[in-house]
Amino acid sequence: GAVGDGVTDDTSAIQAAIDAAQSGALNAVVLFPASATKYISTTGGLVMERSTRIVGYGATLMLTHASATLFRISGGSAAEHIPGGIIGLSIEGNNGASDTSIGVQIGNATEVADMVSLERMQIARFGNGVVFAGDGSAYGALLNMVYITGCIFTGVKLTTQRNAWGITLN
Repeated sequence: GAVGDGVTDDTSAIQAAIDAAQSGALNAVVLFPASATKYISTTGGLVMERSTRIVGYGATLMLTHASATLFRISGGSAAEHIPGGIIGLSIEGNNGASDTSIGVQIGNATEVADMVSLERMQIARFGNGVVFAGDGSAYGALLNMVYITGCIFTGVKLTTQRNAWGITLN
C-alpha cells in the first residue's frame, strides 16, 4: 500500500507491511521494490522485531520529522537468536539545525536486540545515524558496508546500559 512517490506519507503502509510479515513467522521479510523510488515518513516510529529483515535495494526512505526515530529494532527473547535487520535500503533525515532524529535505534529499555545487521545501506542527514540504546542487551550486531554521512551528532552511538559486545563495524 505504500505509494513511493516522494510526496505521500507512507509510514502507515510500511508499518502495516512490517506487522503483517512479523505476524506470520520468524525470519519475516519486507521487500521494497528494486527501483529509485522515494518513500516518505513524516512521523517515523517504524517498529520491527529483530528477526525481521527489510530489503530495499535502490529504494530510499526519508524521515521528514526532526526529532523522531525512523526505525526501532528490538524484541524477541534472548533464546531465539534469530538474525534480522535492514539490507540495501537508503534512509535519509531532514538535517535541520536542531535535528535530534535517529535513523536506526537498536535495542530499548527492556528487550534484547542481538544479531541485528545493517548491510549495504546509506544512512544520511540524521541527528544520529545508528544508536544502540536502552537497558536491554545489544550484542552480535553487524554494520557491514554502511555509509553514514551528514549526521549532526554521531554516526554510531552506544548508549546501552548492559551487555554490548561483539558489535562489528566493517
